[in-house]
Amino acid sequence: MRLFNGIFAAILMVGLLVFPACNSTDPLDSNPLITNKIVGLEPMPRTGADTGEWTLLVYIAADNGTDDAAQAVLDILGPIETASAGIRVIALVDRLSPEGTWIYDLSDPTISLAATWDERNTGDASVLAEFVDFGQANYPSQNTLLVIKGPGFGWRGACPDETSGADVMGVHEMAVALEGKNIDLLAFDGSYMGLLEVSYELREVASYLVATQSTITDGGFAYDLLAGSLVARPQISPLELAETMVNNYAAFYESDFATLSACDLSRIGEVGQTFCRVSELLVDQMKDHRTIIAPARDHSEIGLNNAILDSEYLHDLNIFFTDLLAIPDPALQEAINLLLQAFDKAVIAEGHAPRYRSVPHGLSFWFPPSLQRWDCEEVTYGGRFFYDESELDLVAESSWVECLMDYYVSAKRDGHCHMGH
Repeated sequence: MRLFNGIFAAILMVGLLVFPACNSTDPLDSNPLITNKIVGLEPMPRTGADTGEWTLLVYIAADNGTDDAAQAVLDILGPIETASAGIRVIALVDRLSPEGTWIYDLSDPTISLAATWDERNTGDASVLAEFVDFGQANYPSQNTLLVIKGPGFGWRGACPDETSGADVMGVHEMAVALEGKNIDLLAFDGSYMGLLEVSYELREVASYLVATQSTITDGGFAYDLLAGSLVARPQISPLELAETMVNNYAAFYESDFATLSACDLSRIGEVGQTFCRVSELLVDQMKDHRTIIAPARDHSEIGLNNAILDSEYLHDLNIFFTDLLAIPDPALQEAINLLLQAFDKAVIAEGHAPRYRSVPHGLSFWFPPSLQRWDCEEVTYGGRFFYDESELDLVAESSWVECLMDYYVSAKRDGHCHMGH
């Protein structure tokens, strides 16, 4: 893939200014992520562990200046006793400085160091797979919840690692690494990951997916409510836990710009397939029905607040294609209705703060406003990959790229020069 040069590295540097890193090389004495709740100077791997109800694996990729966010997770989860309820809470932490990667057992009120690894590139999906293997082997349970906590960049991926050249974990890379891991619930505590492009790529690695269509709030997931829900109902099903996470998040951040949704990944395949069919029929309509498509694009846009990246050009799938039913083409209308029916079956929960009004419905897709925003040679911030080189199944299998090109050509033909945000 072709790498962009530009302001992406500057974004990470801003993070360093906001969240200054500790210069100590002693993870126990001076690391701000480690509080006085730590016990044991040596890693304490579990052997012959009893099978519990749930294992919560939290992958904290903070090697990008987000140490404060990592600290908050440990501070919240650390004091909560979950082990007696059969809930194991295990967190991997990689920070910008010092070198090293640590795994903590947060299941008891006193945090224990479970393992110390050499410096890892947490922007590499093989490290994510290594952590999942470690957690499932040492803390077996009936169900696994994997939370990936790190900056998200939509279809481009998540978890940039500053120490490793700002490497970003691609979504296709995640799908390959997590194949066969038997994850019951996968959740992204990072921005812009609630896309059809993402969920379709990950449709075979977990049963359910929780993600946001917009920016994640500064506090991230309400981890105290998450742990509390597991302790209160250790035998909660993955479906019920996904719904609970969405409801708790929306209620906790009701006065903020917050949106979260949960999808049944076993049904996302149908959504992707019907999207592909609609895109095939839509190619010939993009030029002729711009007066319908352009307003639908504007109506469906998610997250105009806090716009930083061109990955912000995310549009609610439900609203956009419902508006496109106005195109007078029976075959297209039939295909859109099948897409909307599949959408309704796949999105099992959606919650958002009132500030978003009625726009979010649970899944977005990428629709940059112009060719200038599509091919970001001039607008370099926010992107590391070209959309058509992303290796994503939905991009390869659908005609959406052709639809976009026709849309941009029609803008030039009609004299519209929509540069976007």
